[in-house]
Amino acid sequence: MSNKWTDEVIEFIAKKREEGLTYPKINRLVQTQYGIKTTNQNLYNRFKQITAKESENMNWKTEPATRKQCKYIAGLSLSEGNKKQRKNLEDALYVKCVNGSLTKESASLQIEQLEKITKLQVSTTKKPTSKKSKTRTSSNWTKEEEDTILQSNYQFKGDFHLIKELLPSRTASSTYQRYLKLRKERYMRVEGEFVAKPKTVKIDSALEDLIEKHGNPITRHLSKDDVTLLKSVDKRMKTLDDSTNEAYDLNEMEVLLAFYEKSIDELREQFNAPFWAIAKVLENIHDLKEPHHSDLLMEAARVTKERKDEEYRIANMSRRERRKIARKARKTNRLQARLDKLRGVANE
Repeated sequence: MSNKWTDEVIEFIAKKREEGLTYPKINRLVQTQYGIKTTNQNLYNRFKQITAKESENMNWKTEPATRKQCKYIAGLSLSEGNKKQRKNLEDALYVKCVNGSLTKESASLQIEQLEKITKLQVSTTKKPTSKKSKTRTSSNWTKEEEDTILQSNYQFKGDFHLIKELLPSRTASSTYQRYLKLRKERYMRVEGEFVAKPKTVKIDSALEDLIEKHGNPITRHLSKDDVTLLKSVDKRMKTLDDSTNEAYDLNEMEVLLAFYEKSIDELREQFNAPFWAIAKVLENIHDLKEPHHSDLLMEAARVTKERKDEEYRIANMSRRERRKIARKARKTNRLQARLDKLRGVANE
């Protein structure tokens, strides 16, 4: 007989072990009955190895299901439920596992069935989604929608949940984002309507000459020609672009610090811009047209105060301090004169 460990041989060894025989006696019986020649230790090792594999293959099916299996079953069973409902079902299944009524084998079969059901549900719900994509509205904003947003924002006081009711194909979030973009494009409100601000400031040379000649034309005596010119540009004066500092590249802080300290000619020379443009920047700052203008005014006040405090300190300096500064100045002048003399000698 061939030296092969068949199921019959394994059953024979197991039967003899149940009868209480030792491995040496079982080995002699195996050799005489089946013709398998082996040592007592090899017989013991092979028998234990085969029986261990069979016990492992059988035990995992009868073991209680794991917590992970219970959680997965709860998620598949209550896919549309909330977290609390799935947690309660998971705890109930785990109690069955502890009691031994829910094994790994039964849990695996249950998971396979639930996965098949979910796949069928997903395949049946694909068609409605394709229909929605066909009826999807365009994401491009029309001029009418933008006008509705701007007008309704003033009417509903910024409540975009009410504004989006006027735009059926838009959400409150997308409506708000579009409003922010329109505001960045520098829309302004004129006589109850929103219009785009002009990108550049254009003023006739005659009007500029009028302002430079008379200063504020409203409070001065004007000739008939000047009055006619002023009336022709009155509407444009009211709708001048607030971005004058951008058109002439004016620094707002420098305008604040220099406007009340220098003359009109000095301001024109410093900023290389007409006086009306500099005054327009100052007016916008004091009207707080931009959010940062309040902080800008505070900073300008602080700088002006420090400068005036320094001027006051110099003006109220004691005689001793003045003499000390004068001595340093004379000493500096003498040293400079010597250096100039030496340089002149060296040059010669």
